[in-house]
Amino acid sequence: MLWLALSRRTGGSLDMFTMMALDVIATLNAGSTTAEDRLFQLFLARIRAWQDFMRRGTDTTLGQEAEIGLFGELVFLRGVMDVGLPSVVAIEGWVGPLNGIQDFVFGGGAVEVKTTIATTGFPATIGSLDQLDDSIRQPLFLAAVRIRLDPSGMSLPALIEDTRALLGDDLAAQHMLNVKLIHAGYLDAVSEHYKRTFAQVSTKVLRVGDGFPRFIKASVPAPVIAVRYELEIDGIDAGPVTVRAALDQLGVM
Repeated sequence: MLWLALSRRTGGSLDMFTMMALDVIATLNAGSTTAEDRLFQLFLARIRAWQDFMRRGTDTTLGQEAEIGLFGELVFLRGVMDVGLPSVVAIEGWVGPLNGIQDFVFGGGAVEVKTTIATTGFPATIGSLDQLDDSIRQPLFLAAVRIRLDPSGMSLPALIEDTRALLGDDLAAQHMLNVKLIHAGYLDAVSEHYKRTFAQVSTKVLRVGDGFPRFIKASVPAPVIAVRYELEIDGIDAGPVTVRAALDQLGVM
């Protein structure tokens, strides 16, 4: 028989450790009918997610910008499932919480998601020379998710609960989603912190390629090794494609 134990290091946050222990116990209880080897994998995945979360420091909540970013990524996740992409495939492809270069990876291609609550324009921060480089992953798409503050809209926790409800009894998808949320910095235990409510306005998907305004390694002098810049997405002269068309081109539909 294999025994496992969770222990708190001296000086570690008792509150954080308690949240982690309760979460792990709830995960194991939810998977009580699962085979032992699978249950062990669930346990390890949950612990790794918490280890990643704890590396962020002592803050248990997302900042406002990160909250908006996570909301937008979940809107896009819902969008790909709405057009028929299997939930496990969609959630497995969501690599933004795992520090992926782009937010979604499907096959050899990817989708980078940017979200704004700006009422005019669509400013987006591009964090590296690789983020919009389609020589690394192809095809590459930029999804611009516009949301607005709306008293009748959904909070981040409400959107998460609604997404969980869509997954129904698919325990594999439920577990994968919950692990990704912890990696993203979201904890159910402090969900009451997120009081802002948003409504989706639009999602515009653009194919990234030749002629697309961007900085990539091939277009900057060799001594330039890192770039962070602002892109006005509304100013890009490119025809959008539908989410389904993008998934078709990515080869997953």
